Amino acid sequence: MTAKTKKDFKRPKAPKGISAGLREFLDDQKSTFLPDVHLEVLDDGQAVLEGCKGVLSYSEEFIRLSCGRRIVSFIGTGLELRCLSSSTAVVTGTILEIRYEG
Repeated sequence: MTAKTKKDFKRPKAPKGISAGLREFLDDQKSTFLPDVHLEVLDDGQAVLEGCKGVLSYSEEFIRLSCGRRIVSFIGTGLELRCLSSSTAVVTGTILEIRYEG
């Protein structure tokens, strides 16, 4: 038997990147580690909602906002959407109740 030299030794190739199964698992778990909705309610009748995807309904008494799988509803009087960007909404007025769905 002849001994193999260093020249004959080949390291096994390690796969580059992560596997499709692991990537899919991490995508499913993303909501656990990275919450997609953040809500701050301030003293002066103002609420800042980050993670907003769109407006579902809007009136002075009721504002319903889509946040992906969740829906956030504001109930009160004199409600107004002060600012609406691609991911943030600012609701002002007398906020009496906030509801989460989903």
